[in-house]
Amino acid sequence: MAEGGEEKAIFVGLRNDAQQALPDIAKQAGKFADDTADGVEKGLTAHAVNESEVTDSLQRITTGEARSALGKSVESTTADAESSTGKISDVLRRLTGESGDEGSVLDDTRQMATETPSMGWKNYNDLSPKSKSLARALDGNGVADIGPGEVGTKHLAELTRGYNGEVAVIQGPGGDLKLIRGTATATKIPDDLAQQGYKFTVHTHPEDRIPGEFTDLDKARGLRNSMEFDLESRARGTATHTEAVVNRLGDVTHFDHTGILSTTDGSLPGGPINHLGFVVPVKGL
Repeated sequence: MAEGGEEKAIFVGLRNDAQQALPDIAKQAGKFADDTADGVEKGLTAHAVNESEVTDSLQRITTGEARSALGKSVESTTADAESSTGKISDVLRRLTGESGDEGSVLDDTRQMATETPSMGWKNYNDLSPKSKSLARALDGNGVADIGPGEVGTKHLAELTRGYNGEVAVIQGPGGDLKLIRGTATATKIPDDLAQQGYKFTVHTHPEDRIPGEFTDLDKARGLRNSMEFDLESRARGTATHTEAVVNRLGDVTHFDHTGILSTTDGSLPGGPINHLGFVVPVKGL
């Protein structure tokens, strides 16, 4: 065989081997990312190789860059693994109170423990008139005064979809209510309001499942309950009032320092959401 033919045959063989190996690398890297980071906190992702990278790598293989593409995939996997490990360690430290942040598990913070795939969110122009009004108020400094029965679970769900993040209702010692905006995974009471004694009564989770619902399949997959941080915080705190969590679809889960509370119609006597689905002050807070 001519020398040029031998080189071509070797190249074709290397290309074919690389094409066969790359999907396995992508699959293993993706599994590693899922096993490592799935269920830790919103925004915690470790996509070592995604579909576009695989497609791009396959295209570059045909131009003789197989070794370079594979090398970059391995480097990406290593970097993402280190990043995921660091983020997971940070979450565990916060949940156990070992982060050095004394307020990390106190009542002025609410945070999701996991991410649940969502179904997309509404644009601002698709919000109801009331939700638009609330969004405009929040877009200022992230805080808006609201009256008893003014805001319903429907509005909270709409805002959560619109922002693709959390909002919450806090109550002052005098019974007045304020709506505040959080981030994609957490809501914190502003320091000045926390010092005045404001506490959470309702907050939302940007998820589509019922907050706190946790199946055997979820456990088998290594996921964490989306209310794990909330329940942990209340169990360690001194507050005894009833709180509510609302998801992106308007489903409600009640809880207090003892855990998740059972309800049939989405409301509880003395709780922050009345039988009509509107936010009201909690008595005795």
